[in-house]
Amino acid sequence: MSTRVSSNLTLVLKIFLPTLWIAFFGLMTLAIFFSSGEENLLFGDWTFKLGVLGFFLLFLAFIYFTIMKLLRVEFAEEAFSASNYFKTYQYRYEDIEEIKEYNLILKTLVRIKMKGITKHGQSIYFLKSKAWYREFVLSHPQIFDHLIKK
Repeated sequence: MSTRVSSNLTLVLKIFLPTLWIAFFGLMTLAIFFSSGEENLLFGDWTFKLGVLGFFLLFLAFIYFTIMKLLRVEFAEEAFSASNYFKTYQYRYEDIEEIKEYNLILKTLVRIKMKGITKHGQSIYFLKSKAWYREFVLSHPQIFDHLIKK
């Protein structure tokens, strides 16, 4: 039986935030970019239009290079699995080089660095669920004692 150790916030950040950002701000950027500026002089200014486009693309790049790397992670007795909500891959604990935690004030980001390249790259990132993660790690010290670096 496996235990999900990643936060529920992962689903919101990975699926809903990019969808809403692209739909709402993408359409707003298109509307501003193609407006004539007759109704509002600010919308006719090209520096404003390029600024809005730059802001949209900059945050889109931020989403792609940070939030889209987050995965749903489940730990089990013999192996762990990582999922991007479309495909799930299973990995062995022996293939982990180290597990490192980063405090992000409200949440904790966990990086599982693998010994080799996996389908998700060499590092697997997830936001940890404090209760489920802690419970599983404390109940399986033989697996995690030498891996977790704080």
